[in-house]
Amino acid sequence: MGKKEELAPFPTERFLFALVMLVGLLLRLHEFGQWPPPLFTDEAVNGLDALRVLGGWHPIYFPANFGREGMYIYAAGAVIGLLGPSPAALRLPALLAGLLTIPATYALGNAWFGRRVGLLASAVVAVSFWPIHLSRIAFRAVLLPPVLALALASGTLALRRRSRIYALGAGLLYGLSFHTYLAARFTPLPLAVSVGYLAASRPGWWRRNRALLGVAALGAAVAIAPLAWAFAVEPDVVMGRAGLAAIWNPDVNGGDMIGALARQVPAVLGMFFWRGDSIPRHNAPYRPVFDPLMAIFWCLGLAWMARRAYRGHGGSVAALLWMGFMLGPTLLAEDAPHFLRAVGVLPVAVFPAAIGLESAGGWISRRRRVPRALGPLAIAFVVAASAAVTAIDYASYATSQETDFAFEGAVGMLASEVNGFLRAGWHRGMWNAVDSEPLPDRVAVVDWRIWDRYPALGFLCGEDGILVFRDEAPPEPDAENILLALWPYEPLERMLNLIRHPARIRPEIGPLACYDRCPEPYHLYYLYEVEPAATYDEALASFEDGIELESVGVSYPERGVLSVTLVWGAGSDIDRNYTAFVHVLSPDRVSMIGQMDAPAGTLAYPTGLWRRGDLVIEEREILLSGNAQPNGAVLRLGLYDPVDGNRLAVPESRLPSEGDMVYYDVPPQNPDD
Repeated sequence: MGKKEELAPFPTERFLFALVMLVGLLLRLHEFGQWPPPLFTDEAVNGLDALRVLGGWHPIYFPANFGREGMYIYAAGAVIGLLGPSPAALRLPALLAGLLTIPATYALGNAWFGRRVGLLASAVVAVSFWPIHLSRIAFRAVLLPPVLALALASGTLALRRRSRIYALGAGLLYGLSFHTYLAARFTPLPLAVSVGYLAASRPGWWRRNRALLGVAALGAAVAIAPLAWAFAVEPDVVMGRAGLAAIWNPDVNGGDMIGALARQVPAVLGMFFWRGDSIPRHNAPYRPVFDPLMAIFWCLGLAWMARRAYRGHGGSVAALLWMGFMLGPTLLAEDAPHFLRAVGVLPVAVFPAAIGLESAGGWISRRRRVPRALGPLAIAFVVAASAAVTAIDYASYATSQETDFAFEGAVGMLASEVNGFLRAGWHRGMWNAVDSEPLPDRVAVVDWRIWDRYPALGFLCGEDGILVFRDEAPPEPDAENILLALWPYEPLERMLNLIRHPARIRPEIGPLACYDRCPEPYHLYYLYEVEPAATYDEALASFEDGIELESVGVSYPERGVLSVTLVWGAGSDIDRNYTAFVHVLSPDRVSMIGQMDAPAGTLAYPTGLWRRGDLVIEEREILLSGNAQPNGAVLRLGLYDPVDGNRLAVPESRLPSEGDMVYYDVPPQNPDD
């Protein structure tokens, strides 16, 4: 399909390709496992099935989550067996598949358009946002592009070299693609049309190549046979996902399939240069496949391909057919454009950009009075600029709150907290999971409303050292140190009866979460670290109603922020919820440079739940006005009833006091902080 082109002496080409691979690796490896935040439900379900595979379960097609092909799950199982259940281990097969897509793109581009276009296409794949993101998430869709690209490249070489070995390899790879992702089921259409085109346009082509096609078909049949057997045994499982999101489903098209399809077409065609996938798990919302600069060359290359296809260029015909048909999975389903369903167009979709770059570079180099090196330099500039834009865009996307919500980052935070408390499993920032048993004197109790809803907890935390609290069967933790993770939107009293008073309690309000289509963000959990009560020296101050201020700590997490740790003591059972105010005063005590009024003990453990002998630790981060320096500042602290606003008196205090408030001098900041 097209004449072979010579790029340069082989050592130069090898160096350039190695550079492309290095750039692709760096863009995919930075903050891997943490960008995007771990761990979305679909990823976690894959991880749970991978753990079951390690336990001896070996299905062909996995029934959970509407049914899934097994290749990614088996690959994840192999990695998890080495590194343990961690986000990086679960996502590592995606990284490897994403890296494999780069040489697979080069091989296919070389086969269809020549080595120069193949090398440029591999560079575009290496630096583009879409394939980079696929390399960072544990979705099985990432396996389809490299497997299909290698299958098509092998098939092209089989026809060119008259090789039955290549034909068999192409068939096996093609059959294997059906074990990767649902969109592979569309591939018979472009393949059949391509074969029909070649047979009709080139006399004798069918007669010369039918034996090779038969060998390829045999290889494909062998690879597909296990999936066909699974379909025969459980057709509802294998086909369960296909019709749910289809455009012919009245729930999707709203009773107007023609109108829905008319709206889909421009949306899908514009995904490459105008507006991309809006779902933040798949893409930075609405970002097109190519940045504006690369999109110019993509459009230029697409026009070149259309002209060459009209003249009968086989590679151009194949690429256009492939792109047209493999956009079908997103064209004929809801939420178009949908970058997972459209993944079958990769890596063919980058060929227009590579051809546009190659054409523009060649045109520049052919100009009179222009150094020949200017063309390659211009190409290198465009690729480097695209890489820079991608890196900036991805860093912004991966650290945004919207992305954190989409990937259920709050669940990853909770898993890290639980594992850190138990001293086992994965901790945030690690590639692997700590291979050790939970400490015997510790138990984590998790509300079923959190545990059952978020599979990532089961994958990342396992079951050792964890009790799931269900309303009908309260757990009885047999440990001195307990971590409670509660659902905040049910009465807390019954769950908090698990605390053995007196206790030392550190309550924490978990981060915000926002499940799909939730009306507004919510706190996913309240967390309580409970251990036997420690004893303190004489309290710094005693307030009315038996509340004591045991200690005050100050730190400086960043400029303009003062972190204050308060340790409260309960001298008696308390039946009212009080608010504590913390004012940060300037050194002369004239002006206020920061303040925070909040329930003492936080909303998670207000004073009305405190029992005699409890010690309650709370932390507050106070923003200082104008990034003021806290050196020499003074804290003014007190308590009041939020119902009537009356402050509690301070009958005894070792700190300077004024009737209903006490003062604490902020220690000087360490210059190294």
